[in-house]
Amino acid sequence: MAETIKYIHLNPVKAGLCDKPEKWEFSDYREWIGAKESTRNIATERDNIFGSTKDYAELIMLEY
Repeated sequence: MAETIKYIHLNPVKAGLCDKPEKWEFSDYREWIGAKESTRNIATERDNIFGSTKDYAELIMLEY
């Protein structure tokens, strides 16, 4: 599941559609890093898989 989530958030960057995942308007990445309020319980899911918001954001930044 972790690899799928990372793939979804990084795919627009790797495809050259944007330079950072938070710039892709169709992504929920901003919700995953806490930059946008979420209507879903992303925090619990994210924390269970990746750790904190900071941990996930740092992991993604290492990939692009």
